[in-house]
Parts: sequence; structure tokens; C-alpha cells
Amino acid sequence: MMQGVFSKVRKQLTTCWVLACALPRVFSFYGGSLPVVIGRVWAVLKREGVGGLLTRAYILVPGSSSIHRLKSQELYGEMPLFDAGFRPKVSIIVPNFNHAAFLPERLASIYNQTYTNCEVILLDDCSQDESVSILRDYMERYPEKTISEFNAENSGGVFNQWKKGLGLATGELIWIAESDDFCTLNFLEEVV
Repeated sequence: MMQGVFSKVRKQLTTCWVLACALPRVFSFYGGSLPVVIGRVWAVLKREGVGGLLTRAYILVPGSSSIHRLKSQELYGEMPLFDAGFRPKVSIIVPNFNHAAFLPERLASIYNQTYTNCEVILLDDCSQDESVSILRDYMERYPEKTISEFNAENSGGVFNQWKKGLGLATGELIWIAESDDFCTLNFLEEVV
């Protein structure tokens, strides 16, 4: 009997500790704004109850053991059934600025994807390195699936490039593939 009481007390103390540890992270995330934090907490409480708050708290606190006990269905809901006929076109936006050193690996990882229903939108924001020649090489190798636009003047930020890419995209899904990264060759197949 006492062990059951201790177990409940321990669980409640752990929950209080996780909530206390999560609170500073929440404030930091929302820029220290008490009204915003209260609004977000209240919205989660109304929509999901205390359980929703606890789930988020456990996610925010690294090393809290309870998060490992949560099943993916509890966090994300049931996984939809796989539909083999679902093959939407993916627009892959590659915004680049001075990443010539990374482009060959990045572009190889994009153009060699196992999922092939895609278009690649190559953007350059007035790079000062060899980026444009690398991008042009891929554009010439894969003209049937490549759209490109290279700025004569720097746009002032990557979000301007994202916006331009979104305007050029014709796919049903968008992947913004940063130019200084790379991925596995089955990445799109798995994500789609």
C-alpha cells in the first residue's frame, strides 16, 4: 500500500519538475512575453486538456524519462494507410548563396532521388564564388526537370529566395532543400 502511495507521489513530483523545467523554455521560445505564453497555454488546455500540456512539457525537457514511454500514436495520432497511387509532384527549391563547396554533393543527392515525380528549382542570390557555374552544369544535364533563376543583385535574404521559389513551383508538395546540406537518395520517397 505504501509503495503505491510513494509511486503516485513520485509521479506527481516528476510531473511538477518537468513542468517547472519546461516553463523557462516556453518563455524563451515566445520571446519572454507573459501574455503570449498564457494565451498559448490556455489554447492547449481548452483544446487538449492537462494531458496536452504534459505531453508538450515532456517534449521540451531533454532527458525526461516519461517522453520515452509515449507511443507515436499518442503524439501524432494514427498513421494513415499507405496509398501506392499517391505520387504528387514535388517542387524542390534550392536557394543558394556562395555555397559552391557544398553544391556538388547537395545537387547529386537531389537529382539522384529514387522518387522521380519532381522538379528542381535552382536559385542563386548573386553568389561571388563558383556557384553559378555548378548550378548551370546541373541545369544543362537535367533540363527536363530544372527551372533556374539567378539574381544579378543580392535579394537581401534567403526568405526572399524562398518566396521566389514558391512563385516558380508547380508541384503539389514543396521541399526547400538548403544548398549547404545533403540527403539520402530515398529521402523524398520516404517523406512522400
